[in-house]
Amino acid sequence: MKPQQQNDTGITWRNQENAPEYLLKADPKSAPYDQSAERALIGAVLVAGEIGQGNSAFNEAMLDSRAFYTRIHGFIWRAMQKIALRGDNVEHHSVASELKAHTDPKLNNVTFLDLIGGEKTLIDLEAARGGNIEQLARQIKRCAIRRAMLDWSDQLRVLSMSPQVELESLISQASEKMGLLTNEVAGIYQNWESVADATTAWYAQYIDTYKKPNLSVTTGYSELDELLLGWKNGAMHIVAGRMRMGKSAWLLNACWRSIRQGVKAAYISLEMTRPELIMRLTSIVGQISNTKIQTRTLSADEHARMSNAVAMIRDTEGAEACYLEHMRAPTMSQIKSLVHQLVRGKGVEAVYIDFIDHALITKENPRETTYEHITKCYVACMEMALRYDIPIVVAAQVKREVANRQDKRPQLSDIEWTDKAERYAYSVSFLYRDEVYNEATEFPNQAELIVAKNRGGRTGTIMQYFEKSTTTFVPATVTRVQLEPLGWDGE
Repeated sequence: MKPQQQNDTGITWRNQENAPEYLLKADPKSAPYDQSAERALIGAVLVAGEIGQGNSAFNEAMLDSRAFYTRIHGFIWRAMQKIALRGDNVEHHSVASELKAHTDPKLNNVTFLDLIGGEKTLIDLEAARGGNIEQLARQIKRCAIRRAMLDWSDQLRVLSMSPQVELESLISQASEKMGLLTNEVAGIYQNWESVADATTAWYAQYIDTYKKPNLSVTTGYSELDELLLGWKNGAMHIVAGRMRMGKSAWLLNACWRSIRQGVKAAYISLEMTRPELIMRLTSIVGQISNTKIQTRTLSADEHARMSNAVAMIRDTEGAEACYLEHMRAPTMSQIKSLVHQLVRGKGVEAVYIDFIDHALITKENPRETTYEHITKCYVACMEMALRYDIPIVVAAQVKREVANRQDKRPQLSDIEWTDKAERYAYSVSFLYRDEVYNEATEFPNQAELIVAKNRGGRTGTIMQYFEKSTTTFVPATVTRVQLEPLGWDGE
């Protein structure tokens, strides 16, 4: 680390234009930066330009001028960037000409070449040239990220001291900022691979994971597993339908069936309380009328079945690691916090959310439209799935206009509030029951699960049987009757 330098005009050569406000008031020795790396990198690019390789060297660094802490270095790098964008060679004379062609109106239109100290500065930088451009660029960016983190820590301190800022909003902002910084850090260590190298690496990974059944988790329904190959890890899956179709019940059925098959799952309801969820699950497992449970009108046989259902739920292997959670009017940041606790703290392998569009708009974004808000909710679910490498299964609403069509089966464009949901989802399935629209239907217990999008393979429709009194969805069975013995000859 070296102290700040001044030229003969008395200007302090710090990156005042790009640095956080607090850095302008602090001792420059306290700010993370590496002036020798900055000088060595710029010098290396200038020297490479002497043999016609300036653009190649500049592009290899992949830096923005804002990453430089020393102000004159930022000026020079910005000039190099403009030259490279024009397709000209980045070298001593082109950089000097670019700096000379522009002036700073705040300093009586002094040229930027004069501001950096003339061509002598470029010559000095060439003499200070370093070796590995990529490593020098990484060091400069690491320092820039540290400065950004210090800047954000000061902002976070101010926000934390303000009673007007809600805690949920504070956590959300901190999480979002750290996510951006994490992406920046990931960019420092980005590995660039050719098609040949990437293919070789992919095949090695494929062979390594060939016998590992952990690339997805079961949906709980064998026919759906055959179609989707299970709920893929690291992906968002949407199950949508109109009101009264039974989306919440279907999600709860799927969650329970996956738990029975050894999946550590969590069901997060933004509508029902935990006692309501337990009561509905007991109704499903014991095949007892939900209405009778609520009205306390169970027969002796139903009491016995209810006791057995409770014992089955309690004693199911792995059930102690599964969770039914209720959140009343949460913000998206609160949902993300809960998912983090469930996955990192409890080892949950799949999360079901009913409904994500019930998440509240925060007070910090009161002008955010419903479209913008719901779109962000789906993006957040996709990001959570990727971050934790688990499937996030989300219930979604379908537009009312579907009821006005002759064929009322939903399509991808029918998801309520946003046209972006299907874009972010790995799979989209629609729940359809004809009974909702046609009480005189021939098939009052028939439910169709329409897989309309599946990035991993086929789409199609799966028939299921719906028992309304217990809100149970089970695979449909088809019984074929041989009519000939009954005297029917088929004519």
